[in-house]
Amino acid sequence: FSLSLREMRTPSTAPSFLVALQTWDLNSIRSHLDGNVDTNEVLEHGITALAFAASMGFEDGVQILLAAGASPKEEGPFSPLYLAAANGHKSVIDILFEAGASSQTNQTGDSSPFVIACQEGHAPVVECLLERGHNANAQSNSGLSVLYLSASRGHSEVVKHLLKGGADIGFKTPTGSSPLFMAAQGGHAEAIKALGETDTDFNAPRNDGACPIHIAARLGHLAAMCVLLENKQVNMEVRWNDLTALFIAAQHGHSPIVAQLLKKGANWREACGPCRAAPIHVAAELGNAAVVEVMIASSVDLNARLTSGATPLFLAAQNGHSLVVDLLAKSNATRLNLTRNAGDTALMIAAQNGHSDCAACLVAAKVDTRKSTPNKKMTALLIAVAANNVETVKRMAQAGIDLGFSGKDGQTALMLAAELGFDEMVHALLMSGASFRSINHDGDTAKDIAEKHKNHYTASLIESFEKYGLEGGGGFASSRGSSSMMGNHSAVGWHGQAMGYYPGGWYGY
Repeated sequence: FSLSLREMRTPSTAPSFLVALQTWDLNSIRSHLDGNVDTNEVLEHGITALAFAASMGFEDGVQILLAAGASPKEEGPFSPLYLAAANGHKSVIDILFEAGASSQTNQTGDSSPFVIACQEGHAPVVECLLERGHNANAQSNSGLSVLYLSASRGHSEVVKHLLKGGADIGFKTPTGSSPLFMAAQGGHAEAIKALGETDTDFNAPRNDGACPIHIAARLGHLAAMCVLLENKQVNMEVRWNDLTALFIAAQHGHSPIVAQLLKKGANWREACGPCRAAPIHVAAELGNAAVVEVMIASSVDLNARLTSGATPLFLAAQNGHSLVVDLLAKSNATRLNLTRNAGDTALMIAAQNGHSDCAACLVAAKVDTRKSTPNKKMTALLIAVAANNVETVKRMAQAGIDLGFSGKDGQTALMLAAELGFDEMVHALLMSGASFRSINHDGDTAKDIAEKHKNHYTASLIESFEKYGLEGGGGFASSRGSSSMMGNHSAVGWHGQAMGYYPGGWYGY
């Protein structure tokens, strides 16, 4: 609210007088006033010398100008009283009132000294103006009450004065936002405390159903959340678009708030959203490891299932969140080999999607690597081979998976890679120790299978390992480009399914 000299100058105003005001040079000011300077001249932008001095809190300058005939009775957004209030200069306001300034108690809107003092958080000024009869329910031009404005900016001392002066705690905007909601949205714990000393409804929702506890959880305002939870009337299970505060905090990775809600007894079993997911599900699915860690420490059910049968471990593995997979795999409470309704395990979906770190972590955690799909044909290793996820197979091998295990028809991972002509995969398996001597139920080796499917280069690659006795590692790097099926395509088509919400997240809240 301060103005520069250049902005204030007019052709008839001596620049040196303005400099004297800005530098608080009393002797120079007196000298100019003795030279018949017009103290009430309206400078550029509609401001007088008195208003300029008031805006700076220049008490002596204000008194000298008043003594020289400057009028304190101006009103509006460039009046001395308004600018003193906007900048928090209570002592100047006292001087102006003593000189006859209008208290403007009936004035509302953005040009009101009282409204601007509330908005800017100048508590002593607000107290002074309230004592002079200003309305504690005054509003801005946009129809926002001064309590709403001060609470939304965290001006807790102003809030206290307004409440003492009779401010309406039930004020709401057309969208249903209350002073308490705005204090929670801004994370203003002290303002919430002040409002909590009244009969404010801590569960009052906006028109869209959001309550103060929801917005604090959404934005991660821990201090505000702690104050909200101290109020006995707060309902931790109230929902915003079918989501609880605990779910929202877990979704957005606010682990300290999750810990506080759990400590206060929030229900971690509550199913939320269209997938009927618990907070642990969304934390695992989105990879919020710190939240998962808090939940593990709080003994939530780590094996809770969605309607699809997916567990938190499955969701983390499906989406490649290795830190979460590691946390869950290391917990004794996690059942590592649970399947979805479709019959696939966490290891299978990690293998299918090429999440190498997750797959290796699960193998190292001693999951059942021999568990197969409902048709008894595909293990996690075979699924990774069929999807041509070479790096995943390498990592699983390093973690100790049995490369020689065969499925229902006696097919090993090397045989499947040979059948599909995945040369890079064949090379990786052979280098990792896969045996080229194994035979299936038809008596065929991997090389035989490659020949039958006219994958001649693949057969020659295996033969080179046979020729030089390189079973178990060592050998030749493939010189031919990998199969066109590598990457995004799966020869078997064992596809996982997501939880069912769009990529923007749970409703985008």
